Amino acid sequence: MKQRITYIVQNPDDFNPEQLSIKDTDLTLNGVGAAKEHRITLGLSELPKELQKSLQQWHELHIRWASETYYIASAPFTSRVSPGLHVFFTPGKEGSGGDPCLLLKEVFGDVLKCSDAKESFIKLPVLSERFSMSASSEYYAYVPALSNLVSYIQENLSPTGSTSGKVAAESLLSASYLDIDYDTISHAIIVNAFFSEPKTASTWTETISLASKEETIEIGVLNHEPNPDPEDVAFSGFLTVLGQDSIPKPTRFQ
Repeated sequence: MKQRITYIVQNPDDFNPEQLSIKDTDLTLNGVGAAKEHRITLGLSELPKELQKSLQQWHELHIRWASETYYIASAPFTSRVSPGLHVFFTPGKEGSGGDPCLLLKEVFGDVLKCSDAKESFIKLPVLSERFSMSASSEYYAYVPALSNLVSYIQENLSPTGSTSGKVAAESLLSASYLDIDYDTISHAIIVNAFFSEPKTASTWTETISLASKEETIEIGVLNHEPNPDPEDVAFSGFLTVLGQDSIPKPTRFQ
């Protein structure tokens, strides 16, 4: 499993590198005012067998959920969709594979009015079958919260007895939006959760730990730099790879 956690500092003048501290394989943030994106990449082999089997039948599955609560977007995480659950789906060759409605209802709850993909999904125009870069069908449902998803993760994906896994899943209840992407080429599932602000405070005070040597966790605490060219987005700040870096490393890129 690979994780990339990015904090976009809201007011660079209020940030001091001393708010970051590393001890062994832990990084602690103390009172950092920022938006946060948490990206997790999992190979199919890291998923439960039943979930592997479902995904392997399909060409691609993209899920995006957005909160109905207003939030301020922070560059580069500025794309938006209407509140609720948006699903984009392409079956396997010649329409093979199981029905995604079964998985969606298991993960997001039986309240979804999704009985059969052929009836519940809307076909999208495909200009070229050979070079198509978009999903073939779309489904939408109003889902105000991710409580069912959190329960599914805690029961099926969190290691038995893992408190940190259950806490991480529960944090999704305060996410501003969530993206889940799978395609048959990468054979990986990528989860992106964006938090415009902490749930119970105005700043982030938390410790991120490396649970095992098999994991990779990269953490960035970055400032969005002004740029005269609006098409160029520049960032500077500090990057840390847990278990490898003893101090946060200064960085700048665009």
